[in-house]
Amino acid sequence: MSLGSPVSFSLLATDPTSSARLGRLELPHGTVDTPMFMPVGTQGSVKTLHPAELVELGAQIILGNTYHLWLRPGHELIRELGGLHGFSTWQKPLLTDSGGFQVWSLAKLRKITEEGVRFQNHLDGSKMLLTPELSMEIQGALGADIAMLFDECPPYPCDEAYAAKSLALTTRWACRCKDWITTHEPRSGTGRQHHFGIVQGSVFADLREQSARELVALGFDGYAIGGVSVGEPEHEMFRAIDNAVPFLPADQPRYAMGLGTPPQILEMIARGVDRPPRRGLHARRATAHQEPDSRQGPPPGVRIRPPARRRIFPRLPPSPVPGRGNPRFAIAFLPQSAFLPAPCCRCTAGDCRGPLPRLQRFFHPTLHPIRNSMTPIPTLLSTTLLAQVASPPNGPAGLLGSPFVMMGLMIVMFYFLLIRPQQRQRKEQMARIAALQAGDKVVTTSGIHGIVHSVKEHTVVVKVAEGTMLEFDKAAMAAVHKKDAPTK
Repeated sequence: MSLGSPVSFSLLATDPTSSARLGRLELPHGTVDTPMFMPVGTQGSVKTLHPAELVELGAQIILGNTYHLWLRPGHELIRELGGLHGFSTWQKPLLTDSGGFQVWSLAKLRKITEEGVRFQNHLDGSKMLLTPELSMEIQGALGADIAMLFDECPPYPCDEAYAAKSLALTTRWACRCKDWITTHEPRSGTGRQHHFGIVQGSVFADLREQSARELVALGFDGYAIGGVSVGEPEHEMFRAIDNAVPFLPADQPRYAMGLGTPPQILEMIARGVDRPPRRGLHARRATAHQEPDSRQGPPPGVRIRPPARRRIFPRLPPSPVPGRGNPRFAIAFLPQSAFLPAPCCRCTAGDCRGPLPRLQRFFHPTLHPIRNSMTPIPTLLSTTLLAQVASPPNGPAGLLGSPFVMMGLMIVMFYFLLIRPQQRQRKEQMARIAALQAGDKVVTTSGIHGIVHSVKEHTVVVKVAEGTMLEFDKAAMAAVHKKDAPTK
């Protein structure tokens, strides 16, 4: 593919009952089939997994974090080591974000201007400036196949006037990013680097449309929908997708940025997203409070693809994450591989009527195929995303042989073993955030660890290093460990 040529994206099939689509994206380091899940390798690697394991599990592309790699070890050093591919030994496609979301999470310790964003380095407290041009330069040095434009992520809630002002700034920054790209023509391996614009506009439909139209007019290789998972209710997240997708080109890839549970990922795919959001940077338990029985295999009526079956059921090796829970809970510490690579969400070429609606009904048997629906799907077992609903085997007739009865029993089992414990854990987490006090250990949504120094009405001052204090929104606290909690 020559410099300046459009990204090679082939739309193979569409779903007649929703906006789901099957596609193929050609990138300098390989081919990516869509829709798919993208594991997060914040600092160049996916935690707990070797690149060979990612390949075995079917990962096609991983995400690197521009902000963290810029601060440590530095983009120039990574350039000297052969780019992020050489640094991480991952030879398949890579996507890097722009660093805007991490800067956004620093709350009151950053100042947004026309020039860029001034903020305080969370590692040593030094003052830094990240501009659209520098973000693109860093991503050019990293050599990712796809680089995201630098944008401003408006907070939730915000009024329409602020969202409109923020959107105008994002569009001007997109123009500056494109000017830098045109001048420097960054490369990825033997091909050119591809660039995705980011649609903003908060919860306002007219601003989402305006942003999409302006970015399409500028012309990029693909388009992402940003500004979601910043504290808004789930239905607003889905509305943001619905308000942007109709104005994006059908022949180019679409990426929904941010957090995503398995049911949310299915919702995103049904709304026409090719690259759904990732679950997050922190480990999520894939089981309830009991160890899965490796002798029983997957639940009835569910077929696990072979690499996942071998990883989940035959053996439970010690957890590679020290100090986190039962050491035999290996399955509990597969936050990335538990989703790889969402083959169940793919349609077969020429027929998109089967897998997606069946999997949606697996999560919620009363849910009909989505067409711009706002119906949320309850959160279930995360590893279920690896499953494909198989046709029920031939068996003896009778009440228990009815697929409806079996499905009802599965839903009841999932509710009492999975949904209720997850809901209780979520309430406990919200209570811990509400009860934050000095001395508590916290982890932010951008992966910053620290100790609470003081708590204000809407923000928390966190000590991240000796003599370095950062102030975060309370909504940016992803995990809280009370100071008087026993050490495991």
